[in-house]
Amino acid sequence: MPRRVAPLLLLAGCALLFPVYAAKTSPIVEPQLRSRYIALAGDTTVSTTTALLSTTIRLAHRDSVFVEATGTVAPVAPASAGSIVATFDGKPVTSMSTIDWRESFDPVRHTFDVVGATRASAGQHTVKLVAEPTSGSLAISATSNLSVFVHPARTVVARALHRAAGPFAFRTYGTSGPDTPHTGLLRATVDGRLKTVALGSASAIRAGHDGDAMIGIYRNGVHPNNATSLWSVNDICTCAETEAPLFTQATFGGSGRKRRVVSLDASEFPWSTAQGENPASYAVDRGARLVVLNGVHVAGHARTLGNSFPGASGTATDYLCLASDVGWPGCAPVGTDVLVAQGSVRIPPGASGVVLFTAKSRVQADNADAGGTVSTWLTIDGVREGATGVQELRSPSSVSERTIATSYLSAGSARLQPGPHVVRLYARADGSFIHVSLV
Repeated sequence: MPRRVAPLLLLAGCALLFPVYAAKTSPIVEPQLRSRYIALAGDTTVSTTTALLSTTIRLAHRDSVFVEATGTVAPVAPASAGSIVATFDGKPVTSMSTIDWRESFDPVRHTFDVVGATRASAGQHTVKLVAEPTSGSLAISATSNLSVFVHPARTVVARALHRAAGPFAFRTYGTSGPDTPHTGLLRATVDGRLKTVALGSASAIRAGHDGDAMIGIYRNGVHPNNATSLWSVNDICTCAETEAPLFTQATFGGSGRKRRVVSLDASEFPWSTAQGENPASYAVDRGARLVVLNGVHVAGHARTLGNSFPGASGTATDYLCLASDVGWPGCAPVGTDVLVAQGSVRIPPGASGVVLFTAKSRVQADNADAGGTVSTWLTIDGVREGATGVQELRSPSSVSERTIATSYLSAGSARLQPGPHVVRLYARADGSFIHVSLV
């Protein structure tokens, strides 16, 4: 797509989620101890539908279960396409991250993230992460993961898109994000007085003209801000992918309003006035998900540590420069681990220690860049944990924007012990970039 006129910025949000209760005898702590986290130990290549990861949970009574899977997938050959999805007792429980490289002249590695939730009966249940190639073969990277969180909040609302929506072709010229038009895909009404975490995931398909598709999570029809809700973008074109995943998240504090509508909306990335109208025409594939965790006792987020460009704060172009190999001002050298965000959490005595950490951002470079990779990961108390999200960028389409993610669930023997803990989000660019940026 058109060359960006400013150094590309990365909008990175790091959310952490865990309910806190005072005693091990709490009826909530015990279900959380049934949560599970597993990850791929090595790279895996598949040419047929394959269960990449599988785990079981046993519920003592009917309860809510949240599922998230994050990782990196690549085409083994240019004519590759396929989906990543999590299943619960053999049926899809999450969105599908679908990527189609068959028309791409730059087929590259891509981050995936799928979310979903269900309410399950007492007994044993099987949760799997499944790769479904529809053409060619898929290579799934080590550390790609599957998180199964039992009873993550007082109320869990899950919505699914049962048929494709669109096509969408918004008029966004002259807008900046908060005022950019948007159309609801999925919505949930929850108690606005309670702390809330919302996560959404979908796949966008080119329906007409190339362009940048965008989704976001809105509160009562209004986008809160970049600090608490991420706009997810993917260039839908032969320069990137003709179908690709979008994934986002948001945190909302409790307010005096009893009724709050949380929605996952389709929109369009607003190009600068110098670039003109974004001509994107795309549809959202069936299977998109919105999960709203309402009544989370403790939920937090960490803002990016970098500074926005003048006038960009709060807009969809609220980027920060990650790295440069030409000494671009405000950018770290390529090949440097960059601390993007940092937060802390204190686990009280008697709490389950089961904590969900999830971070999502966007990545973009310059169309003159030879390209390379951008990676993102988490550390907990200085130890690297969770999936490593990798997005590859390649000339002549390094300017094509995508969304990147990482996540981790401290479950099982890895539950966090009582006391303070520090979580950090890092990113790194490797390759040749004038300036590659995050949101």
